[in-house]
Amino acid sequence: MNQKRLRYALIGGVVLIWGLIIYRVINGLSSDEPVVATKKQISKINYDVASDSFILFANYPDPFIKDETDLTFVKDNIPTTSNQLTIPGTQIDKPLFDFGIVEFRGMIVNPETKRKIAFISVKGREYTVKEGDEIEGLSVKKITATEILVSADGKSAPIHLKKG
Repeated sequence: MNQKRLRYALIGGVVLIWGLIIYRVINGLSSDEPVVATKKQISKINYDVASDSFILFANYPDPFIKDETDLTFVKDNIPTTSNQLTIPGTQIDKPLFDFGIVEFRGMIVNPETKRKIAFISVKGREYTVKEGDEIEGLSVKKITATEILVSADGKSAPIHLKKG
């Protein structure tokens, strides 16, 4: 008989505890008190920052560029100081265009208009060109299935289709 009283007492306690939990949840969700909005002063933040007083020299090779010829934009932007004497009226000759940096990747022909479009790579950058186009100082003169004829600096050279 003692076991039954203990069991009923524990069941009553569990019901009482769960009743209190449910009452508090329902009471917390149904708030009758109005929410009052208050005005809070926000202080202004000063974003004035002094400019940097250093120059970053990027004269090291980039590990993500596979060809050193792609670093021309970095070398041109580095400020240099030179103690060399420059004579007015002297002109340094511009180096001739290196046709070795041009690769002919392929071509397509429109069967209706017979227009040819070539896929070439100059300094590792891909281009889609047609006859007469100029890119990076290079002029496309003629496109055939196996080669393109290009010219730069007054010189012409055939570029053969790259296999693979």
